[in-house]
Order: sequence, then structure tokens, then C-alpha cells
Amino acid sequence: SDAAIARGLGKNTAQIDRNLPEWARRTNPIVRRHLAEYWKVTPSEFSGAIRAIGIQLAIVFLTFLFPFLLSFIMPAVTISLVLLPMGLYMHAAALYHIARRSADWVADERNNNSLDLLRVSPRPMIEILASKIAASIWRQSENLSLIIVFTAYFSMPLLVIQWDSYFAAAREPVLMRLGVGLAIIVSVVRLPLEAAMVGTFGALGGAASRWKPAAQITAQVLAIAYFAFINLIRLLPWEGMGRLTVEIILPVALPLVLITLCLRGAARMLERSA
Repeated sequence: SDAAIARGLGKNTAQIDRNLPEWARRTNPIVRRHLAEYWKVTPSEFSGAIRAIGIQLAIVFLTFLFPFLLSFIMPAVTISLVLLPMGLYMHAAALYHIARRSADWVADERNNNSLDLLRVSPRPMIEILASKIAASIWRQSENLSLIIVFTAYFSMPLLVIQWDSYFAAAREPVLMRLGVGLAIIVSVVRLPLEAAMVGTFGALGGAASRWKPAAQITAQVLAIAYFAFINLIRLLPWEGMGRLTVEIILPVALPLVLITLCLRGAARMLERSA
């Protein structure tokens, strides 16, 4: 019956959300309000993707003992190249919608003159904004889950080629394999981080302007600037730890810094708004 289905969905929601902070759960009133009928969305099971990453890391380690294993990986590069454009499109579309909804929902608070209600809420302003961003990410959770699975399963061949061009396996075998192993992990970790980051760009845009198109444009400009920077800086002739920093550390550290700055900036703007 419909009631049984609803109870099942509610139980499943509680199980999935249990490990999340309260502000990110679909039972959070702010998240639930923005999700509306989308509260039923369920992200994919990531155990298979985690296993795939573990197997790939094991293969990278084994290539120290059996270098010929690298040659067995390369035929899969065709699959990676075919899926790459589709994955990039899905990722860009998901980030666009996350940024746009976050910008719209924050701008709506200003347009509806509901900032006073937010100010007297027992929740801090940063947590309220985080819940709005979480709702925008939940709406794209199925697409993001699919992108994460694609990345976990099919990124390794391209990463082997990329890191072999930085550090030839014959010349610097340890650095090359270290780069591939870390890049496999980072390629997956950065996906949810970038989703949260563009959500904070939207929140900052909505806090800065009541006009939704201006808020959306602000978020889009910030996102374009970030991805332009993170990719253009890779073109410089980095060597050794410089290359590892640009390819491994920066794509994780910079989003965390920007998330913090944008959330604090948006909260301060809203708290000071009349």
C-alpha cells in the first residue's frame, strides 16, 4: 500500500541520513522544505565504487613488483575516453543546478522579507545556509552518485597516462605511482567537495543580491573562475612536490577554504541586511 511504501521510504531515509550532520539530513525542516517531493531521492550504494578504488590502488602497488601490469590497464582507456564527455557534461549540469538553486533560495529570503525569521531562529545563520545548500545537493544526489561511480571505475587509465607524462614510470617509478594512487582518491573526493563549493557560491550570490539573475551570475562567475584557475595552474612546469601539490593537495584544500569563506561571507551579509 502507499502507506507501507511511505513508511519504507521514511525508514530508508533515516538510515541513510543517520551519519550526516543534523543540518544536512532530509529530516531537517529547512532541507525538507526545499526538497518538497524530492525528499525521496536515494543516492547510490557506494560500496562498489569503494571496492573499485581499493582494487585500483592494489594494482598500482603491484606494478612496483610487476611493471607489465600497466600495459594491461591501457586498453581500458578507450572506455574512459568515450565516457569522459558524458561525465563532464553531467558534472557541469549538476553543479549548475546546485549553484542556481542555492542562489535562488537565499535570494528568496531577502525578497520575501523573511530574514528576521532567520535571525531569531535557534540555528546559526551559517547552519541555515548550509541546510539550503544541502537541499540543493540532495536534489542532484542521483546524478552526483552516478558521476562518482563513473569516476571510481573508469578514471585510472587516463590517470596513468597523465602521471606518466609528468614522471615517466621508467625514470621516477615511485613518484609516478604515488601520483596515480593519490589521484584516484582525489578524483572521487573532489566531486562532493566541488558540489558543496558551488552551493556556497550560490549562497554568497543570493546574500549579495535580491535579484535572482544577478545572484545566479555571481555564482556562475565564481565557479568559472575557480575551474579556470585550478586547470590553468596545472599548465605551469611544476616538478616533484610542486606537481603533487597542484594536482593532489590544491583540488581538495582550495574548495574547503572557499566553502568556509563563502559561508561566513554570506552569513555576515544576511545578518547585516535590513
